[in-house]
Amino acid sequence: MIKNIKGVVEEVSGTSCVIEMKGWGVEVVCGARLLAELVKKTGEEVRLWTWLRVYEEEIVLYGFSQKSELELFRRLITVSGVGPKGAMNIMDLGEAEELAQAIDGAQVEWIGRAKGIGKKTAQKIIVELRGKLVVDEVKSKTEQELVEIMNGLGFAKKEYEKLLADLPSDLETVEEKTQWLLRNINS
Repeated sequence: MIKNIKGVVEEVSGTSCVIEMKGWGVEVVCGARLLAELVKKTGEEVRLWTWLRVYEEEIVLYGFSQKSELELFRRLITVSGVGPKGAMNIMDLGEAEELAQAIDGAQVEWIGRAKGIGKKTAQKIIVELRGKLVVDEVKSKTEQELVEIMNGLGFAKKEYEKLLADLPSDLETVEEKTQWLLRNINS
């Protein structure tokens, strides 16, 4: 299994992108929201969380910007009638946290807006996943980014986990939040 890949965005087209990794161009199928972000990052290094699907005639690697998005995708494809394409279309509706809240809030119409997902499938998703998605586990992009930064700086999650919950609400940018965490980590 390929858990994630890190490389330079070489090209973005259609429903996929090509990530250059040590001389290999790896095609990764992504949702429209992520592809729009990756177009802006052409030539830059990125990390994508991935899920590998082996079909009879091809192997497809699906990519996500956050681990929480991958986890939500994996939950969605467990629902009968929701395949990888349908799950990707649902993921394009919003952030993982929004989707989890929509499922827990039984927002059939909102989920049914996804291409290829009708009212009945949206209802089935809600019935099968409602209460099984802990919104707190599905991190916002900002919180996920902060976790990655702190881990990258060598801190263990137990060192900063409580601080994440105590972040002052007046801090707006990831930089401000990171500085606050670093100032308060050993307090």
